[in-house]
Amino acid sequence: MNRYTLFRRCFSPLFFLFFLTTSFGIGRGEVVLSPEECLVNYENYLKSSKRISYAFHLKSSPKEYSGKVKYNGNYLHSRITIKEDSEVEGYTREVLSSEEGFQELYIEDASTSLTVNSYLDFSKAIGFTIESFFPVQELLGRIGIHPPLETNFLPDLLRSMNLVVSKGEKSGFDLFLLSGNKENISINAWFDPDQGFALRFLDISQKNASKTGETIMKSVVLGQFIDVKGVGVPTLYEQSLQQVNVNNMGVHESQIAYVIYDIDILDSRVSGPFKFETIVPNGTKSVLYDSPNIQYVWCDGKIVPRTDEVMLAIARGNHKFMPGPQEPRFWMITIGILLIVYACSAKAYQYFKNKGQ
Repeated sequence: MNRYTLFRRCFSPLFFLFFLTTSFGIGRGEVVLSPEECLVNYENYLKSSKRISYAFHLKSSPKEYSGKVKYNGNYLHSRITIKEDSEVEGYTREVLSSEEGFQELYIEDASTSLTVNSYLDFSKAIGFTIESFFPVQELLGRIGIHPPLETNFLPDLLRSMNLVVSKGEKSGFDLFLLSGNKENISINAWFDPDQGFALRFLDISQKNASKTGETIMKSVVLGQFIDVKGVGVPTLYEQSLQQVNVNNMGVHESQIAYVIYDIDILDSRVSGPFKFETIVPNGTKSVLYDSPNIQYVWCDGKIVPRTDEVMLAIARGNHKFMPGPQEPRFWMITIGILLIVYACSAKAYQYFKNKGQ
């Protein structure tokens, strides 16, 4: 046996093993993707599930609390109900929301008068986020936490952080872990490549979240994935929340789990805003927070200023001409200021003219 043959027999298997390891990333904990590649894969998963519909109920008590969420990519419809056999009968809550604003319908019981709360300019809804109004928000790549973060879209929040990516096993799954931190916020997000890079686990910690020095720690588990029209969707959502008030040494802990069912990926042709499933009578009291000093009522799927003329038209059934709510008329303020400036200038001109004479 010559030296070349001996070299080939000894080192060829080693070379083949080295090729497999470097080419396919075999080896626990070895990084094979960059943070940006992980985020792009995750965003592609979110795009595949962008139009989704699902129902949910509390895992411990399915008859007490249930709901339905539809999301067609631009508009979100969330409907939450409590069954009649629970302590609060007839409770429901519907939310229609988009980037342009939202409308919330709240009903406590059948004898309670309806109220529709609305925002035209969503940026003015201080203390609220679109994702605050429906559960399992992490399914759509959002983080539900209060006080709200500067952005609760997980990919954008992670991109604003210093990220480290690793690969390893968690709860029996081979996952990619993105760890990030920024100022008082730290995040660990685990993504499953076998489910199209869906989010499986999320841990978030926020220190000094409020003026009282509160620390918030939230953990989310998305599990029991099923295939829905080629998209891996979880059927179990578990959340653990711990709030620690540093000043008063108080600790509040809560755990909640939802069963997700009746899942469907909506047809791509679905577009336009959703409508409330609850029938809202014309004349229902409404609140437009953009114009809190003006009274509004519900009329034909929108809110309009409440005037005697409007109420009379609703009573007579002749209300098709009514305009919808308008943004505050800032141009009227501008005209008023210009008129004041003009009046002052005219007086000044007359004063100096008389003084010159």
